Amino acid sequence: MHTITFISVVLLYLISVMWGLDSLASAISLLSIVAILISIPRSSRLAQSLSLLFLLSGTWMLWSKHVGWHSYLTSFGGMLNLLTLFTMIPFLALPITLGGYGSAVEHVLHHRVNTPQQLYRTISGLAFFLSSFLNLATLPMMYYSVKDTVAQFGIRDVKRFTSLGIIHGYALPILWTPVAPIVGIVMDLTKVNWLQMFPLLFGISVCGLVLDWILNSRIDPEKAIVQRELAAAVESSFNREVHASKRKLVQIAFSITLFITLIILLEWLFPFGLVITVALTSFPYAALWAILLRQSRGFMQGVRNHISQQIPKMAEQFAIFLSAGFFVKALQLSGYSEIINRLVLQIEHSIGVELFLILLPLFPLFLAYLGMHPVVAITLLAQSLNPAALAVSAEGLTIALLGGAVATFIMGPFNATLGIMSSITKESAYRISVWSWPFTICFLSMLLLILLIL
Repeated sequence: MHTITFISVVLLYLISVMWGLDSLASAISLLSIVAILISIPRSSRLAQSLSLLFLLSGTWMLWSKHVGWHSYLTSFGGMLNLLTLFTMIPFLALPITLGGYGSAVEHVLHHRVNTPQQLYRTISGLAFFLSSFLNLATLPMMYYSVKDTVAQFGIRDVKRFTSLGIIHGYALPILWTPVAPIVGIVMDLTKVNWLQMFPLLFGISVCGLVLDWILNSRIDPEKAIVQRELAAAVESSFNREVHASKRKLVQIAFSITLFITLIILLEWLFPFGLVITVALTSFPYAALWAILLRQSRGFMQGVRNHISQQIPKMAEQFAIFLSAGFFVKALQLSGYSEIINRLVLQIEHSIGVELFLILLPLFPLFLAYLGMHPVVAITLLAQSLNPAALAVSAEGLTIALLGGAVATFIMGPFNATLGIMSSITKESAYRISVWSWPFTICFLSMLLLILLIL
């Protein structure tokens, strides 16, 4: 029932967006209510509490303003665009797995990497590049590609070493890549031009990557000698495969570049928005890729596995996102969003613009530890901020919000990043979150310094 409900509401939402069928709004809202009701019992206690808080708060706001029951029933379905994206993006990982691209990454690591320092930089650097285009698909691809190599390097805690390199490299492009939904949300809020902000945001992202390399540069000298010998020993056995591996990496670079180019073109041609454009393109692009690889049967098997095994596991995401979407809609219909905005203005005037900007990136991180997904937290902040009324530059507000989003994607225990890594590594999301504290503190300190300079 969970699978059928989740797929039905996503497909119905896509149909309504593609053909502009507003008449489906009531059906989508009712299916969203059903999805919430069947998801909450299968969610964790914290997720249940957060979902119920959103639902009860939204209901109270609508009731207090005497909003009609019809408006109440049709207020569900918010954030389905993001749930659709999270449902469709994993299909992009299938041709990468079927084509042996993960093995190509592993072969190049064996051939080029001689020390754990180089290994960490290579892992985070590759995750940084792939995240710019593949988003969440980067996480499983990178982990399964490098875990054996990390184990051969004698790393004491393979899961920690691998998770940090992948997560930090994955999260930093969220500052600027148009594939990340959060970028579109913030740009819509601040009304800044993406191309104008790109050089600064990309520069901050690269500085964060270098900072991560510096923080993880400590190494045991004896282990370094052992690993150089190990690398030299395995290099000869991989020489024959290096050329083929490089060719595969060129293929994946071309495929990724073609995908992002296609997304940009389709977004320009159709009025669906970036999030829906990526969601609609992911499956057919992945299917065509698999056909070219002559892996159609394996692709269809992967699709069946994703639908039957992975989508039912999204119950917690459906509960939180759909409940939060209802809460946001209730804020708008009841007029309480205007009250919150006035309160934010008073806080800004009281503490000053500089301190307000310094504290702003910390709000999404704080909300993340209360159980909110980064996108939910940023969306709620977006409803509470009026950039035109604030005495803050649009550029500064953009950097603060996106920087806070990066921190929450790294450390928020309830977002998809740590959720996927937790399921892959079989480690608690809270434990993975704690591993990233040193880097997150240093990154936010760097971000705040940049905000003060600007």
